Amino acid sequence: ELAEYPWLAPFRAVPDDASPPLAMSLPPADAVGSYGAGAVAWIERTQRPTLRWGQRLAIVRPLEHRQDGSLCHRVVVESCPRRAGKSVRVRGIALWRMAHPQLFGETQTVIHTGSDVAICREIQRGSWRWAEEVAAWTVCRANGKEAVETPDGDRWLVRAQLAVYGYDCTFGIVDEAWNVKPDTVD
Repeated sequence: ELAEYPWLAPFRAVPDDASPPLAMSLPPADAVGSYGAGAVAWIERTQRPTLRWGQRLAIVRPLEHRQDGSLCHRVVVESCPRRAGKSVRVRGIALWRMAHPQLFGETQTVIHTGSDVAICREIQRGSWRWAEEVAAWTVCRANGKEAVETPDGDRWLVRAQLAVYGYDCTFGIVDEAWNVKPDTVD
């Protein structure tokens, strides 16, 4: 069935060192492509990881878009084991969105919360040196105020579960959602 979606062509053959998802919905009927290939290329070029097959797939699918350029998926729920590369991928997508707000037609505000704010901070921490030294973005490391910000005002904020209210969120990340209050996600 995936043959009718050209952006999924690189994922039709599962390499020996990978496993296909146990469950995955098909692309929506109005999907015409994905920003994923561009995001993967940008992440690998700027952040320097070599993303694995499953990481690339998990970037391509949520970035499927309609003819007008708007994203198809409002909510994406993922589950994967430890050491599957989620942190590298989450960091890469957050930075990529901040670097490409024109694709979304608005300033990007990434809100990152989770079961343990220290883990969210650790994921963001991996971007701090690059953000300051390469991208010339501003980084705030203060406890409870962790943020990465572009000169144009795109931001990635790490916040505790009870501190996410009142923000205009364009990309929300909920880490370890099994231990996050539903009201936080809503």
